[in-house]
Amino acid sequence: PSKLIPALSNLLLLSLVTSTFGFSVGPEAPMVCAGGLVGKALSNRWNNNECNTNRDVTMIYAGAAGALTAFMGIPLAGSIFALELTRASASMASAAADALVPAVVASVAALAFIRGIADPMSSVGGHFRYLPS
Repeated sequence: PSKLIPALSNLLLLSLVTSTFGFSVGPEAPMVCAGGLVGKALSNRWNNNECNTNRDVTMIYAGAAGALTAFMGIPLAGSIFALELTRASASMASAAADALVPAVVASVAALAFIRGIADPMSSVGGHFRYLPS
């Protein structure tokens, strides 16, 4: 987990550089990395920079899930996708399983903020744009 922050920072930088020059790493990669970094920063701020690995990892997952949901508008799929990112296989790491409920809560909060406050007239589906009927 202590190696997760430099890895996220490097992935965020790589995602931003490749997106800038037209290469594809997926439109959600920078959002997920930025959300994870925000989650870690909030964990540090709320806990006076005390080291608590489990809490930090949970906040990283929740931040990534919230960012992905805000970007794509899919709270349950966004939170599960964010939790699967840290595994090479198609399963969740043990820390990710512990962060499932906070990730879903962060995703629902992000969706409520985007749909209710930031852009209440937006269409459903994030960047896919399904128009409401």
